Amino acid sequence: MMRFKLNNEILKYNVFSFDFDGTLDDDFDGTLNTQKDEIREICRQLITHGKKVYIITKRLGPNHNESKKVIDLSKQLLINNIYFTNRELKTDKIRELSVEVHFENDKYESDKIKKIPIIVIHIEDPYWRDLVY
Repeated sequence: MMRFKLNNEILKYNVFSFDFDGTLDDDFDGTLNTQKDEIREICRQLITHGKKVYIITKRLGPNHNESKKVIDLSKQLLINNIYFTNRELKTDKIRELSVEVHFENDKYESDKIKKIPIIVIHIEDPYWRDLVY
């Protein structure tokens, strides 16, 4: 059962991307992300609504050992499109994929992505949910 309903404003977009570390999962250093279950549910709802969903991560991959955790979660969430930027900023990949909305925990990365320009849901902002629900 869904705990919330996505708003019509967010549902008018068709292409979404999610950062992995600190957004869909705990931070790379192991710091707990208490919002990850909620953000995973947003992914599920977007997929249910027929939206295109990507994971875009700065991790090394896909042949590097740190990619396994990303691949495993993507299978669980039924996300077939994963992009590893190999420590590069995500802006080029987001632009290339014509992403309209990106979910991100890192402020520096969020600020860079906003310059594309697209909608960035910076999940460390206490009011990020106002853009989604």
